[in-house]
Amino acid sequence: MSEDAKERVEQEDNTAAAKEMTDFERGLIIGFHKGGKSVPEIVKMTGLPQRFVKRFLKDWERGVIDAYTGLYKDGTALGRDSEDSDNEG
Repeated sequence: MSEDAKERVEQEDNTAAAKEMTDFERGLIIGFHKGGKSVPEIVKMTGLPQRFVKRFLKDWERGVIDAYTGLYKDGTALGRDSEDSDNEG
C-alpha cells in the first residue's frame, strides 16, 4: 500500500472515530459480538473502522463500558480521554 493510501485510510479512521457513535452503532457492535461475530464481520456489517470496533470491544470486555447502555463509564461517548494502547491498524 502506498504512503498516500495509508495516510487516507488513517484520516478516514480518525474521522470516523472522532464522531460520536450512535446508540444504534454501540448496540450493533455489542449484539454482533455477543452473537459470536468476528471483528472483521462486525466491521463489514457496520461500516465502522476495524481499529475503532476492536478498541470499543476491548474496552467493553474490560468493563470500561456500561453493559446496559453501551456508554463509557467516564461519561465520554468514545472514551477519548483514555489511553489508546491498541496500535494495530
